[in-house]
Amino acid sequence: MVEKSGKSNAATVNHALNRHKVSYNRRLNEIHIETQVTTTALKRYAEGMNAGVAERGKVFHHFEVPSGNKPTARIRRASPDLKALLTAVIDQGAYKKSLVLAVSITEDYLIDLMKLVLRAHPDRLGRGVKRGDSKPTIALEDFIERSRDEILEELIRSRVGGALYAKPAEYLAYVASILEVEVPAESAAGFIEVKATRDIVVHGDGRANERYIEKAGQRARVAAGEPLLIDGVYFDSAIGTMKSLIYQLAEKVAAKYADDDAVTQCAKAILR
Repeated sequence: MVEKSGKSNAATVNHALNRHKVSYNRRLNEIHIETQVTTTALKRYAEGMNAGVAERGKVFHHFEVPSGNKPTARIRRASPDLKALLTAVIDQGAYKKSLVLAVSITEDYLIDLMKLVLRAHPDRLGRGVKRGDSKPTIALEDFIERSRDEILEELIRSRVGGALYAKPAEYLAYVASILEVEVPAESAAGFIEVKATRDIVVHGDGRANERYIEKAGQRARVAAGEPLLIDGVYFDSAIGTMKSLIYQLAEKVAAKYADDDAVTQCAKAILR
C-alpha cells in the first residue's frame, strides 16, 4: 500500500509540475512569436513608407494618438523621422520590451514553485533572503480575525514578492533555499545576466553601469558605460536561458518531492 501511495504521489507531482512548466513555456513561446511578427510587420511597413502625404516638399505620415484634454489628437511624422523610429524598434526596441515581459514571466514561475513548497512546508517562511533566519511577523488583529490559511497565504505572498527586490544572485539562492534543490550553475548565471540586462532596460539608459557589472559578474557582456546590445540574437539566447531554467527546476522539484504527501496535496490544486 505504501509503495502504491508513493507512486501515486510521484505521478501527481510530476503531472502538476509538467502541466505548469508547459504553460509557462507556452507563454515564453508566444512572446517570441509576437516579437517575430512585430519586427517583420514593421520592416514591411518601413519598406512601403512612400504612401505618405506630401507637404512643402516633404512626405509626412499622420497618426491619431490619445490627448490630455480631448479624446485624440492628430500628429504627423516626416518619413525620415518615422523610418528612424521604426528602425530603432526593429533593431532593438521590440526585443527590449519583450525581454522585460519574458523575465517577469520567468519570475512568476519561480514564485509559483516557491508558493507550492511553502504551502506544504510553511516552516521555511523563516528563511531569509540573505542566508539567515528572518522570522515573519503577524499583526494581532490578523491573528484574531483571520483564518490560518488566509494568514499563511498573505505571509507567503509577502515573502516571495519581497525576495524579487534582492540582488539576482541572492534571489536565486533564496529560491534554492525554499525549494531545497540546487539551481543549475549555468542556467543561474545566464538568468542573472538576463535580469541585470532587464534592469538596465527598465531603470537605465541602455548602457551598462556599475550595478550591471556587479550583478552580472563574469557574465557581463560589456564594460561600464558601453551600450548593451539587445537584438534578435541576444533575445533568442535569453529566451533559451529562461526556458532551460524552468525545465531544469521543474525536473528537480518533481524528483525532490515525489514522495512528499504535503506537496502532493498542494500540487493537486494546480490540476483543478
